Amino acid sequence: MTSTQSWKIISFLQSRLEAHWRPGCRSMCCCLLFFFLVWVAGCGAGPGDAGLRMLLQNPHNQELITHLGTRYEIVNPIQIRQEWGRRLSTRSDRVNGTITHLPQTSLFIETYQYKLHLDLELNTNLFPSTLVQFIYEKGGPPLALQELPENCYYHATIRNYPEASAAFTTCDGIRGIILIEDQVLLLHPLQGSHSDNFPHLLYHYSSDQLLNCAVTNEIDSFLENVVHSSLQDNGLQGNKFIEMAVVVDQILFERYSLPPRQVITSIIEIINYVDLVYRPLNTSVSMVFIEIWIEDQMKVDSGIGRSLKDFQEYANRRIKRISVDAAHLLSGVHFNSNRNGLANLDTICTVNAVGITSVTDVYQSHITSFILAHLIGHNLGMEHDHSSCNCSRGTHCIMTNNIPYFTSTVFSRCSIQKYFQTLNQGYGACLFNMPSLRKSICGNSVLEESEECDCGLPEECAKHDPCCDPVTCRLIKHAECSSGPCCKKCKLLSSDHLCRVSEGECDIPEFCDGRNGQCPNDLFKKNGAICAGGLGYCFQGQCPLLKTQCQDIWGEDAENANAACYERLNILGTPNGNCGFDKRGEIQKCEIENSFCGSLQCSNGGKTPVAKEILPIDFVVYKMNAEGAVHECKTRTFSSTDLQHGLVKDGTKCGYQKLCLNQTCTSIRSILSGKCPLEELQATCSGHGICTNINTCSCEEGWKGSDCSTEDEGLQKGHTKTIADYYDAAEGSAQENAHYGENELQLNPNMAITVLAASVIIGLILVVIAVLFIFYRYLRINATAAEVAPK
Repeated sequence: MTSTQSWKIISFLQSRLEAHWRPGCRSMCCCLLFFFLVWVAGCGAGPGDAGLRMLLQNPHNQELITHLGTRYEIVNPIQIRQEWGRRLSTRSDRVNGTITHLPQTSLFIETYQYKLHLDLELNTNLFPSTLVQFIYEKGGPPLALQELPENCYYHATIRNYPEASAAFTTCDGIRGIILIEDQVLLLHPLQGSHSDNFPHLLYHYSSDQLLNCAVTNEIDSFLENVVHSSLQDNGLQGNKFIEMAVVVDQILFERYSLPPRQVITSIIEIINYVDLVYRPLNTSVSMVFIEIWIEDQMKVDSGIGRSLKDFQEYANRRIKRISVDAAHLLSGVHFNSNRNGLANLDTICTVNAVGITSVTDVYQSHITSFILAHLIGHNLGMEHDHSSCNCSRGTHCIMTNNIPYFTSTVFSRCSIQKYFQTLNQGYGACLFNMPSLRKSICGNSVLEESEECDCGLPEECAKHDPCCDPVTCRLIKHAECSSGPCCKKCKLLSSDHLCRVSEGECDIPEFCDGRNGQCPNDLFKKNGAICAGGLGYCFQGQCPLLKTQCQDIWGEDAENANAACYERLNILGTPNGNCGFDKRGEIQKCEIENSFCGSLQCSNGGKTPVAKEILPIDFVVYKMNAEGAVHECKTRTFSSTDLQHGLVKDGTKCGYQKLCLNQTCTSIRSILSGKCPLEELQATCSGHGICTNINTCSCEEGWKGSDCSTEDEGLQKGHTKTIADYYDAAEGSAQENAHYGENELQLNPNMAITVLAASVIIGLILVVIAVLFIFYRYLRINATAAEVAPK
């Protein structure tokens, strides 16, 4: 009897046993099958199966099989490559002391049900060359690891199964996950073999354990309106990169029972699975920072809400110096009510983008990756799917709560639209920053240095980008472009084609430049430009106003509170009147000059906040007597997280030529860098354009040149086509209201020069008057002295 025949018998027996045994007997069933396999291997196996019998006696393999709890079989993966001598190893060379792996390879795995031909692509985006690694040992300072982990992490497609995908690590055998035809197959090497081609376990994953996410908010009517609206899918345009910080607590480290470096490689494997889930959204997930706590650096207790708050405070102190988009704690703690995880909703790119995941089984990293992918979705603004949300396949979606682990690997339309909304509103700007990567590799779907295009594998190129040669990553013959909103059928669109609409009066529409398939960079008005008729200043393409911030929280009837609410409450340093946290993590009071940059004070609107958050909201309604009237001061804070959500947003106007920045009322001049081109009369953009955030001129129709000083006699329609259409009315309004109250002037270089010239003239006049006055006094004194002198 061969091992293959033995495993067919075992699969049949296990399916029968699982059909009739109670769920509590599953582990006993696995043990009996394990000993049956050992008996078969010892009694009826041929000489080639003696090694298998020894592998199955390995304590690690015995524990692995006990943990599976599902059907499995033994397979022998084969790597399809010219160098047959090294079979499964993907190691290629050693560069500067670092082992490198093949950028591309193929595997063949024959299972009881499938014959799988997998094409593997090295995941070079998974962690950067600047990966920060810290080990916190007991009673000592953190140990910084300088040596990078070995990058042996791959993503794969499966021939003849276009909807299937897979992710593997190949450092020690082949370990990974295969997603095919609504099934989840897990591949794991049997430990203890010293051959190049050794047996692996392949098992069909199934679970009756349900995801129990602690995010309790429900989808409201607002989200449903978003889902069914005509919101443009601008969020999918361009690659996005989520740079993660991951922290492993002491309990989880001890549960791994591995050295710290091996724990790090296990965590990277989890991130590789998460990255696989997000790839369909043109989003890569990478790990740029990791901490391993051999000794806990904070208390992680069974209350998941409290633990999340404490971790957020820790991350703000410890990790904020590293450029990360989100930070997550992987914990071995079993939280109350069997909660699997919790994350702050709609916080990506902020210090509040944190989450916590309970890891109960280190042998099944795919479960951890599923929970982590769900929680990152919350950071990105995705909420739990409601009954009307559906997926492209399957009955469950990733953001559905209370579903079996890993029964879905796709996002619903609701989740995707919410993600688009986050990106289109500018809250996910950090996701467009590409991490520091290694050398470019053709075929990884990421446009890198020296490449004209990169459409991925040949099958993907034929389907999505026929203008790109998948072998050379160069454009095909006669092609002018590869992809992008300014490219159609491999030809560039003309420069009068609008490729990105304006998102408001502080934003600038973009037009194709006739030279590139991608839309030009998303530019906006220079920070400090007047907006909302003089009530605010443009900041990062937005026009943040106190009133609109109040409306976001309290409803459309809300108003900004009376100035006395800010001046009297925010200087107290209480939860409903403060300027955020100080360096020690304690609430700090506002200085009087910064009071309009502290807690947001509102009036009117709803009795309770209309914005729903992850955790319960505390809010305070305070009545104040000021200026002979009673004023309402409404603020909100969170009971189980920090106060950041209740603070005035950066860029909000706080006075004459001043705006809020990090809860400090800052002069606009201090944040300005450089200036736009001036013509001979010192007019910005010659008075025919708008100064952008990168100090370039966006010219009005009929004008061209770097300073918009050249009249386009042919009125050629270029990238300036409808600038005037979008901004004539807004600029007219701003000019008419170029003051705040009765005396605020627009901050403009031309006006600054005029004021300077006037000041010089006035100064000269004063000097002349002073000299004449002194000369006059001198004459008077001499005359008086002459009159009183004796004759």
